[in-house]
Amino acid sequence: MHDIRTRSVVRRSPPRQMVESHPRPRGDLIDVFARLLPGVVVPPATFRSETALAGQLRVDPRRIREIRGARLVAPARVGRGWVYGPEEIRTLSVMLALCRLGATLPDLEAFFAGSLRGPDHGDDGSSRSPVGLCAAFCRRLESRMEEEIARLRALEALFEAAPDERPSPEASRDIRPSVSETIVK
Repeated sequence: MHDIRTRSVVRRSPPRQMVESHPRPRGDLIDVFARLLPGVVVPPATFRSETALAGQLRVDPRRIREIRGARLVAPARVGRGWVYGPEEIRTLSVMLALCRLGATLPDLEAFFAGSLRGPDHGDDGSSRSPVGLCAAFCRRLESRMEEEIARLRALEALFEAAPDERPSPEASRDIRPSVSETIVK
């Protein structure tokens, strides 16, 4: 493509590749979570637009766009929008349920890409059964939530130990001159 203003060739980068097919282990993980997580919707047999799907799942469409942008789901591109089939709806519903439990997008990317390391996943990255991997992921989320709860309790204790430093109405009048005093001076 030529740019008329500079008379030079403008090179455009190729579009990012979307995930076209999910490997079977990822599908197994989605199956486990879809069976066990509360709030995962049963996908309809029809295709849904992003906006219609957001209404069905009762989430902000921006949240769906974030998950799509992270390449955790691969909807079909139709015209100017995206269309989700039954499999993508189920996957998206699982991702949203995990986000409600405290998972972040990087957590989900690492988990479903199989790049999590740790004692639950094997030091060499070898995987266990899908149920075992899902349980390990939930334990990781649980430990993070326990840390957050401990921080909140410590903050609450600080608030309870702090004296109530609200100034009395008389003290606030002494500090700040009234409007009439400022006009008189």
